[in-house]
Amino acid sequence: MMVHNLAIYADRTSDAPRFAEGQPAPELEVKPKPQIQVQDKTLPILPINDAKLTCGYKNPFYYQQYGIRHYGCDLVSVSNKREIYASADGKVIAAGWDGTNTPAYPNGNNSGCGYVLIIVYPDIKIKGTQKTGATFTYLHLKEQPIVKVGSQVKQGQLLGYYGDTGSMVFGAHLHLQIDTDTKYPQYCMGMGSSGHRILKHGTVDSTVNPMDILYLGKN
Repeated sequence: MMVHNLAIYADRTSDAPRFAEGQPAPELEVKPKPQIQVQDKTLPILPINDAKLTCGYKNPFYYQQYGIRHYGCDLVSVSNKREIYASADGKVIAAGWDGTNTPAYPNGNNSGCGYVLIIVYPDIKIKGTQKTGATFTYLHLKEQPIVKVGSQVKQGQLLGYYGDTGSMVFGAHLHLQIDTDTKYPQYCMGMGSSGHRILKHGTVDSTVNPMDILYLGKN
């Protein structure tokens, strides 16, 4: 249960640390801003405990190294707690295996983004805008999400566990992508036009930096 929230920030594209070409981005620990006392469930909480940011939103060096843009952020738990929690109250839109191959080969060709989960949180506030509501896309889960398509989730509810399923995955982590488009939640920026069963190729960028709108909360 959430007791309080802490606003958080992480690296922005403009001030991301530089590193040698061909080298992985250094891990960046999520740093809290001063505590604020809120009990507002329209403020979305970070989906994992003890979070560390390992690759930021639209990190330019990710594009240099892999040739694709990073429209979300990659998170791990420094205490190796792999539970994923609902950031707010919402509805499960899609959940399952994204690849066009079989889950028996979780990192093989055509494995897509592995086990994925899509939830629309209709009432959350998008910091810095007048908008409410967003689509959260969770990639590379360890296994089938716990929650079912069509079910309603509550803030802080266990959704599943992050892992390393899917292609182009180098170690267990959660890739979280947040889009202000809630009308077409399965369309996802950065996805190819083939090799996916759940995610669809997005063409209009309405994503936001997760670190701009998420808050820390106790689960």
